Amino acid sequence: MDPDPLQQQLQQALCHVTSPDGFKGIRASGAILPNDGTRPLSCPQSQNSYATAKSAVALFDFERTDAQWMNDHWWKCVVPFLHRYLPATYVLLLDRAQLSVPLITYTEAMAEVGYTSVMIQHMEAWSPQPVPWSAITGVMVVVFREWVCTLDPSDPQLDDPASLIAAKRPDLLQQEPDWD
Repeated sequence: MDPDPLQQQLQQALCHVTSPDGFKGIRASGAILPNDGTRPLSCPQSQNSYATAKSAVALFDFERTDAQWMNDHWWKCVVPFLHRYLPATYVLLLDRAQLSVPLITYTEAMAEVGYTSVMIQHMEAWSPQPVPWSAITGVMVVVFREWVCTLDPSDPQLDDPASLIAAKRPDLLQQEPDWD
């Protein structure tokens, strides 16, 4: 199977996946806030996740994911998150150097709780503190697993994803979701 172009784009990324509305909340608060049970969860499994149990921010740490593991598990473990939201999913690209504390690695989480919490094997990491707005270096706009563009987080086009998609990739507006 040919590599997924989006996988190639994200291969060396530390990122957080959210909806356009979630992005607006992140911008308003000035940080990616942890799953602490006070806001609606974006995924049903989040209520049983390590992130929620630890009140931590869930991240994909592809920078530190073994390339073979990523290839073998991309479609099962990552792709469902990349087409979770309509009209678009926002993948927030992060600068690790802007984080004030080290991330909790998958290995550390497994040593702590074992299989008692939902975790994405070897690809997920967690920030025990909010991730500051200054750590967001770009926002990848993804529609139906297809990369539309990457914008600066301050770009006002991110406030209206439908118009952004219409301007940059109108062909995607004619497609039906492929949720497989």
